[in-house]
Amino acid sequence: MIEHKSNQRKLPITLLAVALLCLPAAGLPQSRSDGDPVAEGVATLKRLLQESRDRLRAYEWTETTVVRLKDDEKARRLSRCHYGIDGKIQRTVISIATPQKKKEELNDYIERAITLVRYYVPPELAEVERIHNLGRASIQVIEPEKRVSVEFRDYRFQGDKLAVEMDLGSQSLAGLHVTSLLGQTSDPVSLEVHFGTLTDGTTYPAEALLEAKAKKLSVVVTNSGHRKPGS
Repeated sequence: MIEHKSNQRKLPITLLAVALLCLPAAGLPQSRSDGDPVAEGVATLKRLLQESRDRLRAYEWTETTVVRLKDDEKARRLSRCHYGIDGKIQRTVISIATPQKKKEELNDYIERAITLVRYYVPPELAEVERIHNLGRASIQVIEPEKRVSVEFRDYRFQGDKLAVEMDLGSQSLAGLHVTSLLGQTSDPVSLEVHFGTLTDGTTYPAEALLEAKAKKLSVVVTNSGHRKPGS
């Protein structure tokens, strides 16, 4: 019975890999017909995101947010995190360190940067589906049969792009990349996310790095110390 469920789980990934073999590595068409690789890719991504979220519901962990300006640390925040009943991440701040006073304008910019990271990480299933339904999703083949990227343009702002890499072999989330805009001056920013895997196979966003080069500011968010309450 267990083997049967495992085969069912691998089937969509296998079909996606086969479909991708027939298409150029530069990108895939956005047809909505049956067997459409983009629809298959989005469905697979949603499943992997849902599995990650469902498994993480059993854990609590520590989120460490470090803000640097011109390589000098300006703030450090530690929060205890867990998924709430509403399916959203709940955060309780347990420590805040601000080595230097920040100007009000900079403080606002930093908070906007942190909020931006949280908007993209992890992607919301409903938003992924909405952007796909608007025809703004595509697939890039990174390594045939092994690694693909599902990309969403104009995800939150006009001109931004969210790309999520999937490892078809391990059937897991592999990376997340964002180009977006920040602040009243719409500064271009980049966000790179690396995923980790817990001992039980749970995939989670281990580290996120946001860089706002116009302000010479970076925000690094790491998630660690995952444990089940009471353990």
